[in-house]
Amino acid sequence: MTGHGGYGNGRVPRGHRPGPGAYGHGPGPGGHGLGLQLGVVFILGAPVTLTALGLLETRRLRRHHGVRLRGHPLTHGAR
Repeated sequence: MTGHGGYGNGRVPRGHRPGPGAYGHGPGPGGHGLGLQLGVVFILGAPVTLTALGLLETRRLRRHHGVRLRGHPLTHGAR
């Protein structure tokens, strides 16, 4: 494919020039990023969800089964 100007030669064909933000250069002047609020949700979503689930499970173990996570019963006398 010589002389065709296709994608195989490492060049971008005419009319297919990348716009701002292409190839990992960040959002261009148009601001095509996620935004601050959505970025915070994506970063903090998983840790906050797992913490909430852990607290709910701890509460359920205490209320329904009497399990407390304070320490082993045999080590309380060693204080």
